[in-house]
Amino acid sequence: MNSEFFCPIRGCPHSTEGDKAPFLTRTTLIRHLHTPIHSSTHHLVNHTRCANAGIYTCCTSSCPSSPKIFFSSLRALHDHCITIHPPPTPPPPIPTEPPSTPFAISSHLLHSHCPTHTTNHWAHGLNFISSVYDHEPPDFRTTWRHLIH
Repeated sequence: MNSEFFCPIRGCPHSTEGDKAPFLTRTTLIRHLHTPIHSSTHHLVNHTRCANAGIYTCCTSSCPSSPKIFFSSLRALHDHCITIHPPPTPPPPIPTEPPSTPFAISSHLLHSHCPTHTTNHWAHGLNFISSVYDHEPPDFRTTWRHLIH
């Protein structure tokens, strides 16, 4: 087991390249990592040194716990990830019966990947499109085009 714990942040005076003494306990090292000095230096962490020191870090860039994202055990990191970064909700179940009409098939394919809070308005859109094409007077291209030379 290590008797000296160096800071895993590159450029820190307590790192292996620095001129200050290493820490004697893992708890002191974690307390040092949670100070305002390192609040914006998480991107400089050497993860190999973290592993050698037996500490774990949350690697999520948008972690709301930052800078307190270093943990003394894998269990503490796991608990943090479960509470702060829960897994995404599973996708909605796929219907077991296939759609029966061509419109239902296409609507299902086009709308299946949309968020759950949205509403499918494909039927209204298709009715609007068909009403635009069916108008009075008829479209110029369909009636007079043959007379243009």
